[in-house]
Amino acid sequence: MLQLMILMMFAQFFLLFYVWYGHKKSGIFSESELQYEMFVYQLSKELIHAREFSLSEKYTALYSSNRGIIGIKSVGSDIRRVGGYQPLLFGLQYAEFEYADSIFETTITFKSGSERRRKFIVPNQE
Repeated sequence: MLQLMILMMFAQFFLLFYVWYGHKKSGIFSESELQYEMFVYQLSKELIHAREFSLSEKYTALYSSNRGIIGIKSVGSDIRRVGGYQPLLFGLQYAEFEYADSIFETTITFKSGSERRRKFIVPNQE
């Protein structure tokens, strides 16, 4: 009887873990969503202080600030700093940057198929 109770408790724990793990992969706080929101937050904080902004290609954006010229580029399945090796965002299928009328727009498609677009205002143009 004790073994049956232990087996039932283990089965319930397994089901609970399975449901939690499924929500973790597809919920609002999935790993790719958190990475994306951190990337957006970091980029928006940097663009607030940008003095000059240019888009050299569809995949490379350059802007200057107090720290000098900073850039981001889409390389393969990552977005990295220009000249950097550590990815700011990874696991991408497609990333594209557009710029017009002080609005910088990013279009990012993850390998899972979900797509995110975000517009940033680049306020301090000279």
